[in-house]
Amino acid sequence: MIRRSSASPQIPKKNRLPPTIFETQIGGVTLQGLKEPISPVVPSSVAASSVVSSFSETVQGTNLVTIESFKGIPYAYSGDSSTEAFFFGKPNRFEHSVMLPLAKAAVEDNSFTDFGNICPQPDSSEYSETCLYLNIWRPNNTSANDKLPVYVYIHSGTFETGSGNLPNIIPDVAVAQSSMGNNPFIAVTFNYRLGLLGKLWVEDKGNTKRGNFAIGDQKRALEWVNQHIGDFGGDSANVTVFGQGAGATSINALQQTTTGDRETNDNVAGNFFNRAIMQSLPLGLSFESYAAAKNQYDTLKTAKATLYPDLTINQLTVEQVLELQKQVKAEITGRLFGLPDQTIENMVSDILGWIDDGDSTQSIVAKLGVKYASDIASIYP
Repeated sequence: MIRRSSASPQIPKKNRLPPTIFETQIGGVTLQGLKEPISPVVPSSVAASSVVSSFSETVQGTNLVTIESFKGIPYAYSGDSSTEAFFFGKPNRFEHSVMLPLAKAAVEDNSFTDFGNICPQPDSSEYSETCLYLNIWRPNNTSANDKLPVYVYIHSGTFETGSGNLPNIIPDVAVAQSSMGNNPFIAVTFNYRLGLLGKLWVEDKGNTKRGNFAIGDQKRALEWVNQHIGDFGGDSANVTVFGQGAGATSINALQQTTTGDRETNDNVAGNFFNRAIMQSLPLGLSFESYAAAKNQYDTLKTAKATLYPDLTINQLTVEQVLELQKQVKAEITGRLFGLPDQTIENMVSDILGWIDDGDSTQSIVAKLGVKYASDIASIYP
């Protein structure tokens, strides 16, 4: 199984001791995580309190708070669950992911001390289609009985770039700060499939049954948190999702997801999370929004036929998929820039208008440059 990224992004921090590996029992299995001494920005409300003197370590006069982290936990797979390989084999493209229980993941590898691979994306040299990983940060010595609030961050990146490993979203300092006062919490970040691999419109006998694999992955991550975060000391009944950009748009979709044809008991909002914070406007374009531009750019089929005439989309390498994605996006963007301003303005729809039949996994987030067609014949209007 390909799991580890050799180029896990980190923020250089002054006065920081190296982390140490520790073992703990989580849900009946033994896991390895990290104890990380963190130098937090001390809130003024506690700067003069006795809490400061209780820090576990000091480096060059800087107080450090120890937190615990578990990185690179596989939360789902997009393979064939009827085979022994399932997650640990090659992922199936354009299939919705299925949650991977922690006990099964730990059989393969119980060391969660490094970030997992990021999902394939432009302008990155290291990635893997095996990329559905999440990361957990919690206060030091948290136990399963603590029932701490849980915050799950959905990363941004216009559904084409980003990961749960990005230095600017790693919540170690925030978790350290929370443990200094009376409001400790657990933080979770995760990866989800991006670009064409995350949003290929797929039709089943003329009916749209799948397509938004990115939102599907997010649902599986939230399902994993719901099933397992209690063993890490979190409260599965007190989960807040938050994010900006694509993260906010995702939350907009997840809040609207009710029971759908694909999964009859898959109510996300209320079951898998209880609160939501959209840190930016969840703007998207409705299905009709590309109608005005449909005849002004080449279709995905044309681009594929030009670049890779003898291959099906499933036969393309990841690099070829990214190149196809680049060509289609450039064509769409160029055509849209040529439209009158009024046409562009009319393309922005009600942000609540793009969920199809109550199931966000059946809908495509049609943000600029991120709309693709499943049959490789046309851009679905």
